[in-house]
Amino acid sequence: MQLNQDFKEFITLLNLHKVEYMVVGGKRQTERLGRCRKPTLTIKRNKMQIAEIEEITSIEKPKQEKHFSPFLLIFVCIAITCAYYALADKDEQTYLAELIARRESGEQLPKGEMHDYCHLLYVLKDSISLECVCVLDGINWDKPPQNPEKLNGDWEDVTNPNDINRQRFKNKRYPKVEIYFDKAIENEYKGKNAAVKQNHWHRVNPNSKNDKDRYLDIDCNAIHKNNPKSHIFSKK
Repeated sequence: MQLNQDFKEFITLLNLHKVEYMVVGGKRQTERLGRCRKPTLTIKRNKMQIAEIEEITSIEKPKQEKHFSPFLLIFVCIAITCAYYALADKDEQTYLAELIARRESGEQLPKGEMHDYCHLLYVLKDSISLECVCVLDGINWDKPPQNPEKLNGDWEDVTNPNDINRQRFKNKRYPKVEIYFDKAIENEYKGKNAAVKQNHWHRVNPNSKNDKDRYLDIDCNAIHKNNPKSHIFSKK
């Protein structure tokens, strides 16, 4: 017999959710009137019984689709990412250990490996030597920039609003590396130090403990903050 679509979908849902039911009567009315009359359906808790409409039992129960949980997918992605970075970190640790061993043996590392050494020392051990400051700041202090506008994009302006004549810059990749640009001031220092009457740079010692080692000279040697060598002038 022909069943209207609404009733067929309803029976399908019952089968899908494993509901026990019994259909009583309605065959002739369904054949004659189609969708205007529907069989009476009674839900039962005991064994399913079907009267008059044997075709209902032949309605195919839709297969439940197995959905891959998005949460499981996210978990798998996170696990893979963590494993990747763990292996990468292990490789970096091994590489750094090799570079340290070579330096301790007295070997002078090539420029590229020296940069790797300083970079990994900073990233993995949060440490930076004065020698590495010279490597990581990327500035040729024999010919320093004429002004801050000449700095490349590696530097971030972190000037204190209260500083009238000083601009402070921090390296974006290695925040411990800092430099200052001071504008010329008449009689900047009193006493033994001569007045600085032109713009100049200061290289900040990231490992400074007091004024005695506040700055670095062009060769990355720690010096007193009032040492004339702490003033690095641009060459015209």
